[in-house]
Amino acid sequence: MKTNVVFTILTMVLLFSSCEKNYYYDTDPRFFNDAMHGDIVGKVIQTGSNAVVIASQVNPVDSVAIDPSDGSFEIKDLPIGNYDLIIRAENYRIYKRANVMIQGAGKTYIGEVDLSTVPDLVASHYPENRSEIVYNNRYSRLSISMTFTQPMDRESVEEAFSTDPPTEGIFYWGQYTTATNRIYFAEDAYAAGFDP
Repeated sequence: MKTNVVFTILTMVLLFSSCEKNYYYDTDPRFFNDAMHGDIVGKVIQTGSNAVVIASQVNPVDSVAIDPSDGSFEIKDLPIGNYDLIIRAENYRIYKRANVMIQGAGKTYIGEVDLSTVPDLVASHYPENRSEIVYNNRYSRLSISMTFTQPMDRESVEEAFSTDPPTEGIFYWGQYTTATNRIYFAEDAYAAGFDP
């Protein structure tokens, strides 16, 4: 009986001592917690731009340079959540995309990004590049809006403006990007600085 117990203990010691512990798999969160991380992938059309892609949540979290051969980029192992994506390149406008959602154990593909060489006269525009125009129930219309960094010549802006596919519409100019609320007291409206 003692011989069997000693033999069993000796066999177990040999088995456990022959097993190597792989510390890489035990300490790298990608292998035991993969459902909590994901990647952002995409491509910048301007391959020679030396663009840098930055993922941030209030502060920058990670960044990567594009591959100069094909413009592709991949930011790996980001914790799940929403990220703002910024692409910077010299002599190009800064590209921004908000709320890129990272889901666990997957890749979020943002598509091909065409960096603009237009001077920074346009501070912002709605909709963003390739995003959907949402019907505005409040004012019963579809709206495309732009804000400029400096005063613009109305005639030249209207002449240069186009949509793809071509559409027809009415230009509204003013200091507001959306229509103002209806105001019942005219004197309050004029005091606020606009003509209702």
